[in-house]
Amino acid sequence: VFVTGGIGSGKTSAVAYPALRQLLGFRRPVRVRRSDRSIGEEPWSFSGLVLDEKGDFTRAAAQYAEEWGRASDIIRIAPGGEWIWNVIYNPNLPTWAVAYQLGWILKNFNRGASGGDPFWENAPKELVTEYLGLLDDAEGYYTLFDYLETLIDDAKQNALHQKALAQHADDPDKVEEILRRWKSIERRRNEMSVNLRGALEACAKAGIDMFRFPELRRTFCPTREEYFEHDEAAGVMRPRANVFTGFDQVLDYGKIVGLEMPKQIYFDAAVFVQVSLKSQWQDAVLRREGIGSDGKLLLPPRFGEKIGYCPTFLFADEAQISATPKDAEFKAVCRSKRASMWELTQSHGSIRGAFGAQKAADANTYFQNSMTHI
Repeated sequence: VFVTGGIGSGKTSAVAYPALRQLLGFRRPVRVRRSDRSIGEEPWSFSGLVLDEKGDFTRAAAQYAEEWGRASDIIRIAPGGEWIWNVIYNPNLPTWAVAYQLGWILKNFNRGASGGDPFWENAPKELVTEYLGLLDDAEGYYTLFDYLETLIDDAKQNALHQKALAQHADDPDKVEEILRRWKSIERRRNEMSVNLRGALEACAKAGIDMFRFPELRRTFCPTREEYFEHDEAAGVMRPRANVFTGFDQVLDYGKIVGLEMPKQIYFDAAVFVQVSLKSQWQDAVLRREGIGSDGKLLLPPRFGEKIGYCPTFLFADEAQISATPKDAEFKAVCRSKRASMWELTQSHGSIRGAFGAQKAADANTYFQNSMTHI
């Protein structure tokens, strides 16, 4: 659903709020067998992601959820708030998948800016894969800060490499992989031009500056201690109760994730987080119905294949902020995954401007694949 209209035309009051209220109110009781073998009912209901500039949508979603008895389903992500989310770490995915996703986000982050630099605009996925893999093998946990610092600090790369070798000394195959990766890193160091090195350092420092404020650092780049707690009963480390670990864990459980982070206050950091959240929601939706090597679903539906996955939605006010060419591809297949996108913007020109003149064909596909226009 693609909604356009000028300021005060009623995009929010006449379309978004009524639809959001109905989506949150939808509830289909499903009979389930509980762990104690008793029979009960669980709700088959919508999950969702709400992105907006002012926080109005998130507050409205919280109000409607409370009306429908779903107040506990709201996850409000805001700088300095209760919930924290490591913007690049996903314990549910292998590191190479996280790296692929981050590489795409970095390439699209400054997509509309003139004179884009070679890191943010053209960051190769192998670059991200190598340094995230290095961090994961050495530390087992990483943040955006860690990645950007590692990218430009040769001494830190050396220390992480030695730590990774020590951590996996008993695994010959892993050691071989670590050594192969190190050869690639050393080759890049030796072949990198002075101009490229300067561009990488400037962009990495700009990325670190985006999250320099304490409330942003804690919310989106939490330390290991802020992210994990020790489960004494099981003897393992688990994410804390206030940690949002990604959409794979919430899409089939009716959770509504809302981002309250105005661009007017947080500037580029707000755009980066919006693009990241939206991308991760889309990727989680697309993983539905994926088949593993054993022929079984990678993410089986909570209520079984006969009933199928719970529906999910995205509401995006000022949609041009997070719109990317990937949206056109996603819209072509999301209906079969039980996902819908509700996007609001002032005009078609807002989307075209966000894509840029060189992406006019992608913008046209974006409009065509929005099946309902208001």
